[in-house]
Amino acid sequence: MATLTGQQIDLSYQGLLKTNDNAALTGTAKGIQDGVGGATNIEMSNTATNFVSGTVDFTGSTVTGIPVGDSFSPVNLSGTAQTLDLSLYNFGNGGTLSGATTLAFSNIPTEKTFAYSYIVATDPFQFDGIAYNTVNATFSGASGVDASFKSDGTILFIQRGNTSGDALKSFNLSTPWDITTAGSQVVSFDLQTQDNVMTGHNWKADGLTFWAVGSQNNSVYEYTLTTAWDLSTASYSGNSFSVGTQDGTPNGIQVKPDGTSFFIMGDGSNSAWQYNMSTAYDITTAVVDGSVVIGHKT
Repeated sequence: MATLTGQQIDLSYQGLLKTNDNAALTGTAKGIQDGVGGATNIEMSNTATNFVSGTVDFTGSTVTGIPVGDSFSPVNLSGTAQTLDLSLYNFGNGGTLSGATTLAFSNIPTEKTFAYSYIVATDPFQFDGIAYNTVNATFSGASGVDASFKSDGTILFIQRGNTSGDALKSFNLSTPWDITTAGSQVVSFDLQTQDNVMTGHNWKADGLTFWAVGSQNNSVYEYTLTTAWDLSTASYSGNSFSVGTQDGTPNGIQVKPDGTSFFIMGDGSNSAWQYNMSTAYDITTAVVDGSVVIGHKT
């Protein structure tokens, strides 16, 4: 007669019996077939045995190792350390973590790999649930119109924008992303040679290029660096692109990460404009996309 051990069928009266996916029994009913793919006679799970058709004699059989309890048992997350027991198919559903948390898994299945995903209570980039954490810092001589960070958070760039001193200034942060740890100004790079009213900037991911937009000449300007993120090595490349036909007061710029488009926020038209570049990151190849115009103020 058949013997069930370790959640899978090992032997039967006539040939090998196996589950139809060759996996261990779980909370989901599995069809049983013979070793040569014959008709399914029964279905088995950890809660019931259903005889679909025919007769099978399992007199004296034993079943061991099947999980007990609710097959999909949620647990409340808490503290800073949490363990999920995969033999019970546990998952987090509710609860409150008190800090950065280490998530561990126990009874990991050996028959198959598994993946774990999560959704945070407050979605990234959403404004719901945010609050000012009272952290602020004062930067002398840097009346800013825009700011950005080096990709690792160790340098803060503040753009000053007025007719008496348009410049991009850099400050080192001893603790990444913590503006309260900023030291004194390291470099001030002059922008007013190109435009006396610079209103925004954006960096290429490698730190070797940045672009600034000015509302005096209504244009985007390209600057290159010989050493990544080091403003002392920056210079104007000579490349520019006029956006004045679309907006007479451009106030911000964002470059798509793959360099195929950039976007301008216009105060004159109260709209956001998209420009597509036929050569990635080359603003001289830009063409306005007239089908993508979004009004942002009524």
